[in-house]
Amino acid sequence: MGCKGPDKTAALNLSKYNIRVNSVHSGLILTPMTAGVEIETDQVAMNKVAMNRAGLPEEIANVVLFFAIDESSYMTGTELVADGGASARVRPIYFFAKNPSLIHLLQTLHYPSESVIFF
Repeated sequence: MGCKGPDKTAALNLSKYNIRVNSVHSGLILTPMTAGVEIETDQVAMNKVAMNRAGLPEEIANVVLFFAIDESSYMTGTELVADGGASARVRPIYFFAKNPSLIHLLQTLHYPSESVIFF
């Protein structure tokens, strides 16, 4: 999601001309570029995607198409994520000090250890 700043700036600057600027942030998509790569048999990669599969180009095209229809006419500066739930899977939790009770709580909740960062 490296385009957030320019997209937002363009949306703010171009809205006065009735130009809308939105972005789509896709996850892993099956394309000719990924042909030959055994993506969906890679269980480590698929465990990171809530829908447990790679996306299809048509699915991303439908998201882009939504921005072109009248139903999205009041949207600008919007970021739509179409990643099969991968971005919802793990969110870092930041703690400024190691706190044994928080560590225990996270372990009890079976929170993924890679999402906890201790400083």
